Amino acid sequence: SMTIETNKAIAVRFITEVWNAGDLGVADEVIHPDYVVPGIGHGAQAVKQNVTVFREAFPDLVWTIDDVVGEGDRVAMRLTLHGTHLGTFETGQATGNCAWGDDGSTLYIQADMYLVRIKLTTKGNRF
Repeated sequence: SMTIETNKAIAVRFITEVWNAGDLGVADEVIHPDYVVPGIGHGAQAVKQNVTVFREAFPDLVWTIDDVVGEGDRVAMRLTLHGTHLGTFETGQATGNCAWGDDGSTLYIQADMYLVRIKLTTKGNRF
């Protein structure tokens, strides 16, 4: 069986290599076939599609890993997300301005002098 440190290293690799560096091939190595991306599908292919959509909309997207905790076969991370909305994401056009809600479950984007609120299917601690 895997150690706690190995499990934590896999989780960190997922964030640093797949999300931050955009190396989608790593998803094939670290994502289980049953991993669910809500509204997209399962497994590495769904993760690749999700990361691609986000990285096209937020090309300077960077997840900062604030904390990594492991217990048994589980890992939890506290992450902070930084990025500028330069591509299209839900609004249909680049706005250059976005913010995540305090509880990490809402994305706010300014578009054409309006505030767009997008409720996310994930939740975290101050993305």
